[in-house]
Amino acid sequence: MYPFGIDDMLGPFNTFEFPHGLHAIQQTSVGGARFNGPKIVAQSIHDQAFRASVPHFYTLSMFPAFEDVDVVRRVLDTSLPLLKHLCLDVELLDPADKDCPDPPVITLLARNLPALQTLIAHHCFVRLDTALVRNLRRLHLKHDRDMEEIERLPISHFLDVLRNCVRLEELFVGNYLDVQRPSNAGPSPVVSLEHHNHLKLVTLEDEPHIISRILSSLHIPTRVQVIAISYVSQDAVPALEAMLPDNWNKLPILREATTIRVDASEAHCHCAVSLEKNEIPFDMELRVDHPDFQRRCESGAVFAGMVRYAERFRGAPARTLRFAGNVLAVPEHVWATAIDAFPDVREISVEDIPNMSYGSLSAFLPTLLKRSAAAPGRVICPSLSRFVFRGGFHEDERLPELICRCFAQRAQSGARPLEKLHLQLFPDRVWRASEVARFRQALACVAGTVVLEVNEPVTSAEHPERHAPFIVLP
Repeated sequence: MYPFGIDDMLGPFNTFEFPHGLHAIQQTSVGGARFNGPKIVAQSIHDQAFRASVPHFYTLSMFPAFEDVDVVRRVLDTSLPLLKHLCLDVELLDPADKDCPDPPVITLLARNLPALQTLIAHHCFVRLDTALVRNLRRLHLKHDRDMEEIERLPISHFLDVLRNCVRLEELFVGNYLDVQRPSNAGPSPVVSLEHHNHLKLVTLEDEPHIISRILSSLHIPTRVQVIAISYVSQDAVPALEAMLPDNWNKLPILREATTIRVDASEAHCHCAVSLEKNEIPFDMELRVDHPDFQRRCESGAVFAGMVRYAERFRGAPARTLRFAGNVLAVPEHVWATAIDAFPDVREISVEDIPNMSYGSLSAFLPTLLKRSAAAPGRVICPSLSRFVFRGGFHEDERLPELICRCFAQRAQSGARPLEKLHLQLFPDRVWRASEVARFRQALACVAGTVVLEVNEPVTSAEHPERHAPFIVLP
């Protein structure tokens, strides 16, 4: 459950303070508040003084034990004309127990809750009438991830509700839906969210194939941010692929993306695509769920696969590519093939995390001199105008010479001159201001605008991986 209070439960609703002032609600307790009024918290739904105040509440959170659900039903089957925000989080028995009951069904009707805008249902099902659904702004449906045997809501029932959520702004669905279909079922229904004009955010958290089935049942316009979260213990790339809808026309951002970002760290990896005009992404996040996978993340093997996976969006009109991970773990040909998949790219951003290894920029620069498979005789990304890099370096690398030589050779091959070079570097020692000035001056020939940030050294004690081999000019 949520021993730390309601804020930990909200997840994607982080822009919405719910409920006002109730940060210490514990299991099996209840809490509420009037509009701009003091909070009222009780240890049990049976508290008569608390129940007498419920009709005046603006927000209401109930964390009942399973045996108290009937009391909750009676409370919610009365007139609550002021209630805008409702959280229901039922404490179930261990689902591994064969005697564990199914999640209870709680009916909510517009005649009792005419002002309801936010509904959180955790470990319970809610039966809603159409008038109430049409007024909802935020809907959060969740079961705990570790409760694998718990009954789930059929996706058809969910789609019927979502179809009528015409004022919905934020949706979260986590480990809640049953996506299995009978073998004799006809074509899967698809609900278009094109006319859900207020919708801003859809967050899905579940197994990759379930996320795919949900996305395949929706048509989501590019103005809606979509976050898909799953846990992975094996290779990241098959999990990412398994999350995608069966038809990319249902998620147009996949075809229209102008920005593509991939990153990987010890705890998670991301692949996101978005439009430059609004930076609203489709973001796939994989959270590490196995020590072996974590070790592969730390070694950079996962990041190398993520860079390779960026090619999956070949054909999208990408203008910006952003990478963050263990740069030295990615072979040069993998970098080149991924970047060459987007010939019109204007900006490349590379961040060497978490190691800030020496030699990462020196190792990456030869990639920009590779010949394009799409346009023989030309270097890859000939329209590149902005290059951003963040990572470590050692003074023996003689970076100014390497950088100047790289971009001079690109220009000789017909590539567009660089408009902006932005380097955020972490050296092997403290640099004096005069040294930074000379470094910046040496780069003046590379781009119209040069931004150089030389930071305090990151010690090898903090990142022992920093002492990777680096390239030295002959």
